[in-house]
Amino acid sequence: MQLPDRTRLFTPYCYLLLLLAAAACNEDLARINRVKEGSLLARRYCASCHAFPGPALLDKTTWEEDVLPVMGARLGIKNYHGSYYRAPVLADTPGAVANLIAPGDWDRIVAYYTTVAPWRPLPQRRSQPVSSQAMALFTIREPAWQRQAPAPLTSFVCIDTLRRDIWMANAQDSFLYRYNSRLQPVQRWRTASVVADVALPAAASGSRGYITCLGTLYPSDALRGSIQVLEQQDTLELLPELLRDRLPRPVQSLPADLNGDGRTDLLVCGFGFNRGYLAWLELDTAGRKAIQEHLLLPQPGAIKAFIHDSNEDGRPDIWVLMGQGDEGIWYLENAGEGRFNPRRVLQFPPAYGSSSFALQDVDHDGREDIIYTCGDNADDSRVLKAYHGVYIYRNLGNQRFEQAYFYPVNGCYKAIARDFDLDGDEDLLTISFFADYGNQPQEALLYFMNQGGFNFTVHTLPAAKLGHWICMDAADLDGDGDTDVVLGNFSQAPVNFPGLGTHWRNAPPFIVLENNTHRFRKKP
Repeated sequence: MQLPDRTRLFTPYCYLLLLLAAAACNEDLARINRVKEGSLLARRYCASCHAFPGPALLDKTTWEEDVLPVMGARLGIKNYHGSYYRAPVLADTPGAVANLIAPGDWDRIVAYYTTVAPWRPLPQRRSQPVSSQAMALFTIREPAWQRQAPAPLTSFVCIDTLRRDIWMANAQDSFLYRYNSRLQPVQRWRTASVVADVALPAAASGSRGYITCLGTLYPSDALRGSIQVLEQQDTLELLPELLRDRLPRPVQSLPADLNGDGRTDLLVCGFGFNRGYLAWLELDTAGRKAIQEHLLLPQPGAIKAFIHDSNEDGRPDIWVLMGQGDEGIWYLENAGEGRFNPRRVLQFPPAYGSSSFALQDVDHDGREDIIYTCGDNADDSRVLKAYHGVYIYRNLGNQRFEQAYFYPVNGCYKAIARDFDLDGDEDLLTISFFADYGNQPQEALLYFMNQGGFNFTVHTLPAAKLGHWICMDAADLDGDGDTDVVLGNFSQAPVNFPGLGTHWRNAPPFIVLENNTHRFRKKP
């Protein structure tokens, strides 16, 4: 039987449609398999260097245009589908870049992230909103200062309760300043480079403090950092000879007798960039010169450390936050004679941008909890992140911790826990260097009133808009029994919010939030 002409013409199209459908199914299946393979490869390659970064941490565009090119360059991929990846930043002694991953495997990793990641960054989800009612807890005080060019780039502030002074460093001119309790400048020193931290000397004659000089403010592996000695005699004197130089962008130096020989040693957080370390320095008998360096953690990102005898064996242990690449908090148990046993207690993905941490017993159970902030947003993924904010990890004992609190704060840079309102529990104060200035600029400074345990109500403060706050300290400056606060203004606007620096450039280098609680309580 012969088919009608119309049927004979339609039959090839049916076959063609079936073939196209089969091809599409095969293509979809192949893509699904490629994404699955990419997931396994990402866990193999990425988790070998740091915590596995899940695709939901960032949006598709940020993965494809910003983060994956950096990841690829570190794995030896020089170009991808015609787009050339930028080369890694070279160190003082750069090594050859090897092809660590096959191009086909890299293609699967890219497919995995760009397929699974959300189209837009995930939004903040707050259990309670920020209160629009500003707290009357503090009075704002400005120092004696004059508007000048260049504008202030404050890199360090602290309250000296022994001398009732404010210490402040400016990255523009590498000067360290001392202000009295009336906020008048009384002394200054030219330092070797940008000051990142100062361990103050005691008030006794002959005591020594240590000034940590960053070397260079911006990311680099150049060994330009140094440590200087500040000595208390009849007056405070900055010694001309460096205690140690050629350090990898050090951000903190802590004095303690770490090896039990009765002499002061220095724990050094060398943040670096691609290279850095946590190390301790043996000093000479005068405490003015480093004679030997001991490496503890050979990786970049050491940003904040505490020395504390956590196991109560009479030897000082070390806690440190690593905030670059392999981010996390480490506990280094002192085994005696300068030996330490490192153990990581918390690990975070590299997109977190770990910025600070503190040890404090928040719930008053006799064990020190961890207060942690993340919000550094200056590197490869400059988008708002829902997981930026302040966290509290409850101490379960034996260096085990569980998350007990989180409040999202875009670009959170530091949290301080103190009983600001003198009601018997620890409140929180946070600053943000990369706040959502377009929609909620009040994130720059928030006050968390403790309602018991790990419950807080969050309030705005009027000082949030008065500067670009990068550093903060809290102590009783005026000796009246309550805790005051000093905030440092780094007036340069963040790159993801251009044009915002005009107001900050006309602001003082720091302000003091004078606590009114004690004064109000004394009134009848």
